[in-house]
Amino acid sequence: MSDFVLRGGEVVFPDRKPAKHDILVEGGKIKALLEPGAAVPPGTPEQSAAELHVFPGLIDAHVHFGFGEKITEYTTETVYAAQGGIATILGYFLNNEAYAGVYQREQEYARTRCHVDYGFHFSTANELHIKELGAYVNEYGVTSFKYFMNFKGEEGRYLGLDGTDDGFFWDLLGESAKVGKPIIVCHTENIEIVNRIRQKVQAAGGSTQKDWAACKPPVTEAEPAIRAMYLAERAGARVYFPHVSTKLTLDEVRRWRKRYDQVWIETCPHYLTHTEDSELAGRGKAN
Repeated sequence: MSDFVLRGGEVVFPDRKPAKHDILVEGGKIKALLEPGAAVPPGTPEQSAAELHVFPGLIDAHVHFGFGEKITEYTTETVYAAQGGIATILGYFLNNEAYAGVYQREQEYARTRCHVDYGFHFSTANELHIKELGAYVNEYGVTSFKYFMNFKGEEGRYLGLDGTDDGFFWDLLGESAKVGKPIIVCHTENIEIVNRIRQKVQAAGGSTQKDWAACKPPVTEAEPAIRAMYLAERAGARVYFPHVSTKLTLDEVRRWRKRYDQVWIETCPHYLTHTEDSELAGRGKAN
């Protein structure tokens, strides 16, 4: 229905406490927030939201397409997004090639298949991306760029990405400061330490959830985060850490923000609800 009134829900706002409202929708758009029980045009269909919270359309700013059949994923993933209340998605491109052709190709796939609003972020993986950073902002309106700190050597090869190093990261931060867009610093993970611990755990026959967690102790996430914040401060860049998973990293970020506040973080629900004692076994493994 494009015209209806939603009755009895608790409406969630970004700037104040939730409040009871009825919501009048006309032509598929919100027409008005009404007091509960308020009169509406005669014949307007009613839907009940009693004992429910009513959110605005949510934004999922961290989506990856292409791990299945990329073309059809633009349909399947956005259908499920809509069912879950996600009204906008932002997908990350993960490519070694220049993004001009990638952007045009993916737009053709997405434009006729997406069931919600969408946009794109670009991941940075080679020298060409640093060189073209400003063009991506000016020509395509890209608002942030992703960088994997753990993709040293062949670690990112499964995604077709070259290995990078801190020299690349330093130049990327400098260029991002020039264009005024943040770097999404993904997987602040000291992969060298992880690999050594993992080899020892596997050699000892470790196979439990706790063994998995032991391969990646909090220091392996916190130390690269400190390094990223220090380099960002010296370069005058903004950094954003997604899916932070340890208290140690959070403590270091809070400490650092007292001297340099151009640092933001987020986490994921499973890091707030589950521990290494979870009985989910393999389903509970999250990098």
